[in-house]
Amino acid sequence: MNKILCENLKDYRRMYLYEADDNTDVSINQNSKIQHPVKTLRTLLSMPYEDFITTLKQNANDPKLQAIMNLGRKDGIPTDETVKIDLLNIPVKNLLPTQSQIGLEDSLGFLRKQPGVAVKLINGDTSGFENMRILVANNKYILDGHHRWSQVFLMNPDADIPVVNLNIPGFKDPKQLLKIIQLAIAAAYKNIASTNAHSATDLFADSMGPKEIKELVPKIMSGELYSPPGEELIKDCIDAFSKKYNQPVSRQQLFDLISKRAIFIREHRKPKTGTAPERSYMPQPSDAATAAGMDPKGLKGVPIDFVSKLKSGQLNFKHPLVMDKSRTLNTDLSKKPNTNIQ
Repeated sequence: MNKILCENLKDYRRMYLYEADDNTDVSINQNSKIQHPVKTLRTLLSMPYEDFITTLKQNANDPKLQAIMNLGRKDGIPTDETVKIDLLNIPVKNLLPTQSQIGLEDSLGFLRKQPGVAVKLINGDTSGFENMRILVANNKYILDGHHRWSQVFLMNPDADIPVVNLNIPGFKDPKQLLKIIQLAIAAAYKNIASTNAHSATDLFADSMGPKEIKELVPKIMSGELYSPPGEELIKDCIDAFSKKYNQPVSRQQLFDLISKRAIFIREHRKPKTGTAPERSYMPQPSDAATAAGMDPKGLKGVPIDFVSKLKSGQLNFKHPLVMDKSRTLNTDLSKKPNTNIQ
């Protein structure tokens, strides 16, 4: 026990010596070395989300920032950042997007390649996602896997979808939850990854209304706009829906049904303006793990090293960031962030 206490004290002292006075300006950019990591992390967590991502990406591999990000179990409260993780099946209609883009081609394009998947989804069988689960927080917010979610929703809005759920109590702002996830990715892989959405078919775009969606769905499902061709998908969907409803479903009725569900997503699941980032700012833990040469799908499709940072409580994101006998520097991400960066 004494050995553990001594090691913890050494960690605290090392982090304390890195720290500057409260009035010292902190420079955080790609071309400067971080001198005061506690203040750097505190500043990061108070930034607007998009600025947080840009700055974190530039500094994720800095050894001093890495040390602070991974000090969650040695900050004086060893278990306060421990995240409970559950494997659940949650109704897709109960989940909410946290990104401002849902590409209709991203959602339906995969089904053109594997039309048999659509048939299973129409019948409520989402077992194909068992080992490629989407990532959600607090049984509600989608963090990664928006297009798998929308794919299921379009085929069967009454279906459940397998998820890895992160229970992070005290956080209601989705952007704050996203910060925690991105911080865990950076702590695990010393980088964060990004992927763009198919913006030309974005359901949430200002230019995309019900009329545009109704015109777009047949073109996407048929493969008129994008390869591969989708006639097999259309035929399989018509057969599956005809059997499900015990009555013939025409080609146009199929398009109308999928369009109706796409319109519902737009009208009832679109995040409020300014509350959700574009996909390029969203967490991509598997891509980050792959780039780092580590396992991208350890826990049912979610990278194991990333999960371990959260499950172990090692990730440092809550008050206090670091403690010393003489003073405490802290931040509390569950509170409204201070955007007045010094």
